[in-house]
Amino acid sequence: MADGRKWKTGLQFKVLTALAVLFTLFMFAALAWGLTFVHDHSTNDAKERAIALSDQMDAVWDYVDENQPATNAYVQQFGDLARGLVCVTSVKSIARDFNKGNTDEIRVVALEPRNKEDSPDDFEREALEAFAADESLEEYSGIGTNENGDQVYYYLRPRRVTESCLSCHGAPAGETDVLGYKKEGYSVGMVKGAVSVRESIGGYRDTAAAGAVEGIGLYLLGLLVVMGAMYALLRATVIKPVERVSAAASAYRPGEGSKRIEQADGTDELAELARDFNAMADDLDGLYADLGQRVEERTAQLERMNGQLQDKQEELESALSKLQSETEYKSRLFASLSHDLRTPLASIIALTQLAETQVTSDSQELESDTPNRDKEVLGSIGDQARTLVGMVDNILAFSRAESSGIELHLSAIDLVDLASHVRSTMQPIAI
Repeated sequence: MADGRKWKTGLQFKVLTALAVLFTLFMFAALAWGLTFVHDHSTNDAKERAIALSDQMDAVWDYVDENQPATNAYVQQFGDLARGLVCVTSVKSIARDFNKGNTDEIRVVALEPRNKEDSPDDFEREALEAFAADESLEEYSGIGTNENGDQVYYYLRPRRVTESCLSCHGAPAGETDVLGYKKEGYSVGMVKGAVSVRESIGGYRDTAAAGAVEGIGLYLLGLLVVMGAMYALLRATVIKPVERVSAAASAYRPGEGSKRIEQADGTDELAELARDFNAMADDLDGLYADLGQRVEERTAQLERMNGQLQDKQEELESALSKLQSETEYKSRLFASLSHDLRTPLASIIALTQLAETQVTSDSQELESDTPNRDKEVLGSIGDQARTLVGMVDNILAFSRAESSGIELHLSAIDLVDLASHVRSTMQPIAI
């Protein structure tokens, strides 16, 4: 479509399409029946008329055949004046009189005719050959084409040789009969000719076609009425209810008070579907209302949790600020320990070492015990200073271990050395 939307093939369209397809199929079936009807009906009508004409010609032929002995006597007595009374000549004369001004035609044909006008056409020759091959065959009919190229209906009955025929057509063959023709040497019962009725099939077809058209027209009209009634019934009982359900489903919005399907009080499946839809809409509205309440409760809970989280965040920021302050204080403390303590201690150690050197020099000159005692005192001062430097180093090492995650490893120590170190450290205080 021009606006890009897909063509909507609804239930009504499908029903109309199905009815159109069925009507088309029935129409073609009716046309096929009509063609068959025209062929069969026109053939049957032509055959009935041909049978009636053949019965009349048989009656004429039988009458002439019964009186053939008298006819032969007249021919012998009067010659050519009585030629018209001969059997074949009499029958052909009656046939010619019938053919005048008539669309139907009666002929006497033979495979070996004495007169060329009695020669058969293709269809008649086929019939004569069939009679000769099967002597029990009583008739041969069908639609063929005459010498003018027109389609005609053929109906032929065989003419068998009788006793009266032998005077002109019997034995001996080659003998001249009363009319001057040579005898053929036929015997009684042989089929050597036939009465052929040819009828124009067009008129019968026109009549049958008119009847077929009338019948097909009434049939199709009745079919249209039935299909129209079916469509009206389907529209009232199926399409309209389905459209109501579809419209309600398309317009439904949960929690907005959408309209329900009306006329849902029937007992059929569509009314049950409408009731189910209304019940489903009610349930969805209830769920939607409950969902809204739950959303509000969850929103309030999230707001409370957000407030608590904000408070915790403020507490964490405060703790972080305090921790940063403590860290800065600790850093300054360690810097003081590292710089302000270690530097004086290093000076003390250096001075004690210098003093020890001076005392050693004096003791060699004075040779007394006083310099030795002074040297011991100075050694103790140096040892205590070095101990204090080790303690500062240990404090700094513990600080680095806490900040960088250095693992401590236990190791064995000499308790005697530890006791001696403690003794030398505590001795000055004890004195």
